[in-house]
Amino acid sequence: MHGPATQCYTGLWSRPAVNDRQNRLGRGRQPYWRWSDVRDDPKLLILNVADNVAIVRTRLKAGDLVAVSGVPVTVSAEIPLGHKLARGPIAAGEKIIKLGAPIGYATEAIALGAHVHTHNIASDYIPTYTLPEDSL
Repeated sequence: MHGPATQCYTGLWSRPAVNDRQNRLGRGRQPYWRWSDVRDDPKLLILNVADNVAIVRTRLKAGDLVAVSGVPVTVSAEIPLGHKLARGPIAAGEKIIKLGAPIGYATEAIALGAHVHTHNIASDYIPTYTLPEDSL
């Protein structure tokens, strides 16, 4: 239980403030993240608001229900741990944004909640150098 002098936020990535007086003086601990502000499922990891994919934090099976941007979505195919799930519909040729940076482009249209991996994306990687053939 928390007394009247303490303020506590519950949820992922938050920690309680020391007390109201310290908060008013700007010396209290502030939460890292308020869970009430997040509309995505805790099974998903989104590190940048610009990302159009989410990283799966646990294996998702076909038929599992997850919340993506506040919308309940049924997973259509198994998605392994660490793979990506589309946060919204992605058109063919559209950039895939992960961690705030483009990592490739969609080779086909990708539906909301679909598995995003090498079968439906291509890399934008361009080597910055070439090695002589005799060094390989």
